[in-house]
Amino acid sequence: MVPLLLVAMSCGDPAPMSDNGSEPTTTRQKLSAPVKVDRTVAAGAYHSLFVQKNGEVWGWGQNLSGQLGTGSTNSTPVTSPTKTIGLVSIKAVAAGQTHSLALDTSGQVWAWGKNDFGQVGHGTAGGTVLLPTRVAALSGIQAIAANGNFSLALGQDGRVWAWGQNASGQVGKGTAPTSAEPTPREVNSLPTIRAIAAGHNHALALDADGKVWGWGKNDFGQVGTGSATSSVLVPTLVANLPRVKAIAAGSGHSLVIDEQFGNVWAWGQNSSGQVGSGTPGATPVLTPTPVNGLFAATRVSAGHSFSMIIMGNGLVKTWGLNASGQLGHGVAGGNSVVPVDVVGMTDATAIAAGYHHALTVRPDCPVWTWGNNGQGQLGTGTTTTAATTAPVASLVLNTFYFDGDMDGFGDEYIALESCTAPDGYVEDVDCDDFTSTTFPGAPEQCNGMDDSCDGVADEGNPGGGTTCATGLLGVCATGTTACTSGSVVCAQNQSASNEQCDNLDNDCDGAVDDGNPGGLQACATGDQGVCGEGVTYCTHGVIDCVQKQGPSAEVCDGADNDCDTLTDEGMTSTWYRDADGDGHGNGSVSTQACTRPSGYVANTSDCNDANAGIYPGALETCDSVDNDCNGSVDEGEMLTWYRDADGDGYGNASLSTQACTPPSGYVANTSDCHDNNASIRPNASEVCDGMDNNCNGTVDEGVMKTWYLDADGDGYGATNYYTAQSCAQPAGYAANFADCNDTIGAVNPGTAEQCGDFVDNNCSGLIDENCSEETCFSRETADFERQVSMLPWPWPPLPCP
Repeated sequence: MVPLLLVAMSCGDPAPMSDNGSEPTTTRQKLSAPVKVDRTVAAGAYHSLFVQKNGEVWGWGQNLSGQLGTGSTNSTPVTSPTKTIGLVSIKAVAAGQTHSLALDTSGQVWAWGKNDFGQVGHGTAGGTVLLPTRVAALSGIQAIAANGNFSLALGQDGRVWAWGQNASGQVGKGTAPTSAEPTPREVNSLPTIRAIAAGHNHALALDADGKVWGWGKNDFGQVGTGSATSSVLVPTLVANLPRVKAIAAGSGHSLVIDEQFGNVWAWGQNSSGQVGSGTPGATPVLTPTPVNGLFAATRVSAGHSFSMIIMGNGLVKTWGLNASGQLGHGVAGGNSVVPVDVVGMTDATAIAAGYHHALTVRPDCPVWTWGNNGQGQLGTGTTTTAATTAPVASLVLNTFYFDGDMDGFGDEYIALESCTAPDGYVEDVDCDDFTSTTFPGAPEQCNGMDDSCDGVADEGNPGGGTTCATGLLGVCATGTTACTSGSVVCAQNQSASNEQCDNLDNDCDGAVDDGNPGGLQACATGDQGVCGEGVTYCTHGVIDCVQKQGPSAEVCDGADNDCDTLTDEGMTSTWYRDADGDGHGNGSVSTQACTRPSGYVANTSDCNDANAGIYPGALETCDSVDNDCNGSVDEGEMLTWYRDADGDGYGNASLSTQACTPPSGYVANTSDCHDNNASIRPNASEVCDGMDNNCNGTVDEGVMKTWYLDADGDGYGATNYYTAQSCAQPAGYAANFADCNDTIGAVNPGTAEQCGDFVDNNCSGLIDENCSEETCFSRETADFERQVSMLPWPWPPLPCP
C-alpha cells in the first residue's frame, strides 16, 4: 500500500485538525454518486457550525448541551472544529441558543442539543440529545431556521412548520402562548412561503409574492405590525415594504433585502444602532426603514444586536453593537449606527451572525470568524476574553487530492489540507486517478468500467442506439447496437412472430405473408344486399374483402337478392304490430315481410295496442275506457248518481250525473229534502224549529207544546178551553191551566189567602181557610150582602163586630 502523503498548510497557527479531529487514516471509501453542496455556516449563541462541500458538518465552541453533536458534552469549550457524528449528506445547518439543526440532501431534518422546550422536535421536552436524530414528523423540507429555543422548517410545498419554546407565540399556533411545543406543527394563516428566518423569540416568512409576514414577540415592534406589543400570535403582513428577496431576524430587530435594487430595510430594537438608521436610541423603529449606503445586497444575517450583509461579489458590511468586536472593522467596543466594512472581507460567499460573533465562508481558507471567543466559537484552537476585532481564519481547512491523471479529480489516498490548492492538487476525489477518461461526471463508454465514478458501469447504453444488421431473415434482420458486458453488440429489434398480412416476413422464414394470414374471415364488401357479404384474403400485404355471392332474382327470404338496396320488394305482405298480443293489430305500426313476424297480425282493428283487454268484441266494463273498440265509452254500464252537497248521505233529485262509480259528493238515492243542511234528512230526529227535519212532509209533528190562555196575565192559564199549539210560548198564554179565576190577576195558585174577603185567593178550593172567627165579621148579619155588594172589588176585609 502506498503511504498517504499528508501536507499541512494553514493560514495561521495553530495547525488544523483532520476531518475527525485526529490523525487521518488511509481507509478508502467507495465513491458513488459523490455529494457536492455549497459551503455554508451557522452561528448559535456560543457555538458555530460549518457544512463542507461533501456534505459533512463540523462544529466548535460551547458544548455544554451537546449542541456540537459529537455524542457527548464538554465542560470546557471545544476550540477546534470537530466533525458532527451520524449525519448523512447535509446541505444546510441552523443554530439556536443551545441546539442545532441540519437539512440533508433528501429533505429530512436532523436535530440535536438542548431540548428543555422540545426544540429538538422529537415529541417530548426535556434533557439533551447528544447525537443528530431525525425529526420524524417532517419530510420534503427545503429550508430550516433556528434561534433562541425554537426551530422552523419550510416544506417544498411552501408550508411552514415550527416547534420548541412558545412563550411569546413564536411557534405560530394562533392561540394563547404555551411553554413548549415539542412536535412540529404547521403555522397557520400563511400563503405559500419561499424563505424563513428565526429571531430570538419571533419569526419571519417571505411569501412567493415577495411579501413578508411576522409573528411572535413584539416588544420592540420587531414583528413589523407598526406598533410595539407583547406578542403577535397570528402571522401578520409587514406593511410599507417593496418586494423582498431575503429576510433575517435578530434578538429584537428584523432585516430584509428588496428585490429590485438590493437595498436593505430594517425595523425593531435600535438601542445599539442595529437598525442602521444613523442614530441609536431606546425608542424602537416601528416602520421598515432603509439602511443608508447599502445596495446590491445578496445575503443578510442578524445577530443578537448587530447586523451584517454581503454586497455585490462578496463585500461584507456590519453595523450595530460592537462590544466584542463583532462588527469586524478592526475596532473594539462601542456601536456603529451606520454600516462599516469588515476588514479584508471582499470575497465572502456566505455569512452567519451569532450572539456576539460572526462567521463567513471564503474561497480559500473556508471559514473566517471574529467577535467574542470566550467559548471557542471562533474555532481558532484557543479561547480568549479579548475581542477579536478583525476576521481570522478558523482551523477548518480544505482537503486537496493529488491529480495524477490530470483530469481535474484527485487520488483520495494522496491528500493534504490547505487553504488553497497546491500545484497538481484538486478539491474533488477521483475513483481512478490512473485513467484520465475516468472521473466523476465523465461520459460513460462501453468498456465494462465505471467511467463516471457513480458506481455503475456502462450505464446509459454507451455506443448503443444505432441501426445495425443482425444477419437474420425477415423482420429479424434489422437491429440496434447495445452495450452488453462491455462490448457493443447488434441486438435484433424484432423477434420472430406469427405471420401477419403486412408484406413482411414476420416469422423470419424467408417467405412473405405465407399461409394467407388474416384471411378467410367474414367481412363487408361495401356493396348492397347479399353482394355486401365477403371473406378476407391477404393480397400484397393488404387484407382484401372478396364478394361471396353475386346478384340474383329477388325471392321472399328477407334478403336483398338482386342487390338493389331493397329487400323482398314485390314479394311481401303488410303486417301490423300486435304489441299486447290480443290478436288485433295497430294500424299505425306496420312492416313488410314474407311471413308474419312475431308480434304482428294481419288486421288493424285494435284501438289500444298497449292493453290486451281492449279489442273489438271485448266485454264493455264501466271503467271510462272503450273496451270493445266501438267508439263509445262505458255504453250501457254507467249509473246515475245524485248530488249530496251537505254530505249527509242523501241526494238531491234535481242534480244528477252519470258515472261508473260514485263521484265525490254524489250518492245513489234522491231522498234528501234539504241538501244544504246535513241535519235535515230522512230518519233525522224532528225538532221544534219550524222545519221538516225528517223529510216526511210534516213540520214539527209531535214536538209542539200546548199553551193555555192567561187572560189576567198572572202567569197562570185557565182550564183548557182556550189553548194554542206552538214551539214557542205565544203572548197571553201560559204553560199551565192552574188559574181558578182568569179574570182576576190577584187570584191564582201563587197568591196568599186573604181572610175576611170570602174569596178563594190561592185557588185551593177553600175560602178564608185558616182564618179565626174573631177576625171576621158575622156571615149571618142581614145586611152583609148589602154591605158587600156596595163595596168595590176586590172586597176589603171587614172587621168582625
